[in-house]
Amino acid sequence: MAVENKYIDANPILQAINIVCLGLFIIFFWKMGPNRYIAPMTFGLSLLLFLQLQIILMYENGQRDPFLLLLSFFLLLYYNFRLLTLLVDPSSVVLPRFQTEAAGLDYSLIHIHLGIWAIFFGLAAVKTRRDTQVPDPKPNLIAFSLYLFCLFVFLLLDVYGYMYAKIFLPETTDRLLRFMLLFLDYQIVLLFIIVFIFIYAGRLSKTFLSITIFLIFLFVLERTFSGSRQAILIIMIMFLLAGLAAHGTIRIYKPLIYSVPLIGTAAFILFKYATQARVIMTHLAVMGWGNWDFQTFAGRIGKYDPLSTGIIGVFRPVFQRLGQLDRAADMIVNGSIYGKLITFTNYAKSIVDGLTPGFDIFNMPRVATLVRNLYYGNPIDYRPTGYHSDQMTVFGEYYILFGPVISLVIIFIICIFFKIIYNSMRFSDEYIQGVVRAFILLNFVGWLESYGFDWQFVRLIYTAIPLVVLVTIYWISGRDGPGTRLAHS
Repeated sequence: MAVENKYIDANPILQAINIVCLGLFIIFFWKMGPNRYIAPMTFGLSLLLFLQLQIILMYENGQRDPFLLLLSFFLLLYYNFRLLTLLVDPSSVVLPRFQTEAAGLDYSLIHIHLGIWAIFFGLAAVKTRRDTQVPDPKPNLIAFSLYLFCLFVFLLLDVYGYMYAKIFLPETTDRLLRFMLLFLDYQIVLLFIIVFIFIYAGRLSKTFLSITIFLIFLFVLERTFSGSRQAILIIMIMFLLAGLAAHGTIRIYKPLIYSVPLIGTAAFILFKYATQARVIMTHLAVMGWGNWDFQTFAGRIGKYDPLSTGIIGVFRPVFQRLGQLDRAADMIVNGSIYGKLITFTNYAKSIVDGLTPGFDIFNMPRVATLVRNLYYGNPIDYRPTGYHSDQMTVFGEYYILFGPVISLVIIFIICIFFKIIYNSMRFSDEYIQGVVRAFILLNFVGWLESYGFDWQFVRLIYTAIPLVVLVTIYWISGRDGPGTRLAHS
């Protein structure tokens, strides 16, 4: 009992945070009044969104559904919290593209509200199957060591290999490196490592745990200085996926809750440094990688003061980055414009080019990388320089592809399939089952965020390959091939 009291379920924490955000939202609206994005009607619709999430969390608390808990985390972080920040600081980099304001946000909130119910009822229609299995008493440390080595190799390739190639082999190496990294996808490698920790944490030596923590720390630093602004968030999501897949829920060690302010502060600061690194990388991509100089790069990063723009300057870009609500609203309100590009024909061409090894047939990149042509006024077939992709969200993309009504039906059906596939992944080895189910949850997150169907499909293929490779490593290196037998019952 004493051990049980050291942990707390994630569900009550999410409920408490949602209630706090709701309270703050009401207080700030009462004190500050409406603005260009939050009008009285928007306020009322927002209250429904907060209430909706509370109902979902209360239902999940009794059902223990990993999909619903994941959905709740997603909605709280990217939608409900964004409503609060839009009220406090009415600033967005997405909504002004086509002058979307409160009226447009009201319309999109209605569709998002209905879309969330479609997801909820689709997931609730199929009960999550709980499997009580006993893990292998002796962890496969050979496989775990190889997974740690894979993460280390990925860091080397991404830092040294990528930079070297961009400087000295600009014409020939992009596809080569992508092919090499195909077998070292960092999200898949991280899932294999973190699921292993969740299942065998009590049987791993301090040496293994220390090496794992050190490599994850290096991963956060490498991602940050390469321009990724969500390094800590990626790790948090990987732990969330792994924990849900391994145990069906998330239970947090109570003393860790006190570290949340520290983690949040570190995430904000790293976000600002990553933004600065991305500016430098974009400049080098335009000016030519031959101008690369590591000392200059490190010097500019070292001199950068993330607090130089003041408190609003620190928080505003982060709030905007977490604003998937903005992106969903932009897509829904301006669907007739984005629908010129977001089509099944363009998706098909992009998928073919994305899967052809070393050459393109249609010269069609991911559709999400061309969306900016529409709000910048460029021709649709224009190929802009520099990397940038626009998030569509499942609500925005499906609204454009299927319309306001049929899209809800499609969302409902897809959620049923997610649960059926998840329940069918039952293996005699708990670790393999956890990894495969975490992979399904990862794709569920990708579906919710949605950078386009073409992106999701190609990503599914490219991540399935390292999944199979790493599972094979586990089978071969384990005694008598643990996990090779599918559980039948």
